[in-house]
Amino acid sequence: MSNLTFKVEFSVDNIIFFHALNIRKIIFVDEQKATTIDNEIDDYDEFAYHVVGFLNNEPICCARIFLKDNRYFLGRVGVIKEQRNKNIGKKLILFIIEYMKEELEARSLYIHAQINALNFYKSLNFKEFGEEFLEANIKHINMKLDI
Repeated sequence: MSNLTFKVEFSVDNIIFFHALNIRKIIFVDEQKATTIDNEIDDYDEFAYHVVGFLNNEPICCARIFLKDNRYFLGRVGVIKEQRNKNIGKKLILFIIEYMKEELEARSLYIHAQINALNFYKSLNFKEFGEEFLEANIKHINMKLDI
């Protein structure tokens, strides 16, 4: 994959959050119809690290990391449709894991994973726990990765 780079910024007053929000709108609002744009932005965004992947300078994937109850959570993970099934999601998560180890000194990472992404996260050594639940009318499961 030529020229795949990742950038990270904290909070919402920056271009990285703008790119992440645009990707989130495409995936979660327009494609999945899981939420509205007003609900897509929440209280965690202001206190999150936003990660965007760029392919040849075009934003194609995103995620956010935030701290809640002394745990780091990964969320709003998405890859635009045209770039799926090209290992970009895997590269995004591997970048985030390395960033969390090096920059945040994190030891574990939690996610509310969509059930349709369960095997993807399992392939990256996330372990599921608890029962399935609905979030934005989509089935999810809690998962944890020890870093």
